[in-house]
Amino acid sequence: ALRESDSMAAAREAASMVYRREHWQTVAEADRENSLPGYVRWALAVRPDCPPSLRAQFGTHRKFDFRVRQAGILDGPAGYALDHGPALDVLKVLSLGHAMFPRRAAEAEDALRPLVRDHLGDREEAWAVLAQLLDSFHGTTGELVMTAGAVA
Repeated sequence: ALRESDSMAAAREAASMVYRREHWQTVAEADRENSLPGYVRWALAVRPDCPPSLRAQFGTHRKFDFRVRQAGILDGPAGYALDHGPALDVLKVLSLGHAMFPRRAAEAEDALRPLVRDHLGDREEAWAVLAQLLDSFHGTTGELVMTAGAVA
């Protein structure tokens, strides 16, 4: 069904049949043997459950990368922690990290740690500014931390 897809609608329909780990492995093997059609690659790559290794196997192209970014697919927790916004939403997701994605939570912490240390440190007034800005700040978490440090 994936190989016979000749439109985005057909590719999405066929891609919806891929949902188990074994399915993803079969898709990866099939793509290695003979590349899947572009529509199928796009339909699979923009799914959050697509393994990053398969997404990388599909290759890069400007339009392909754009569709993946447009779907909200990120390279990992570090990029999400620093570059995604609004900050309050990001911090809510990251607060669940140890329960929801424990093996990857450390990546976000490691990305934020130097920024927090450099801009907030142990200065109470900087942390107070951050707390005041948090609810109404529309930028990224990185921008929030730097702004709070600068204002303090």
